[in-house]
Amino acid sequence: MKKRESWSSIGRRLKKERKYICEICGYKKYMTAIHCHHIVPLALGGKDEESNAMLLCMNCHTQIHSLMREEQKKHVEVIKLLHEKMLKNGK
Repeated sequence: MKKRESWSSIGRRLKKERKYICEICGYKKYMTAIHCHHIVPLALGGKDEESNAMLLCMNCHTQIHSLMREEQKKHVEVIKLLHEKMLKNGK
């Protein structure tokens, strides 16, 4: 049976193969500023696989995680409102 490639190994390999270029903005000045990002977060069922990886510069990576946090906050607020409505209606 073939051993699974670790996430850090996938990241190192992809950085070399994709020439350390951010897949969103094209940044390529400093190799250390390129991160391997899970497209679908592990917490939402994503896997440590190449098909779930993209290379991002620090700025794009930070922006994506910031947007994800904002979306999560919106979902929590909607769930709270629905819960309050259910309690009010006695369900």
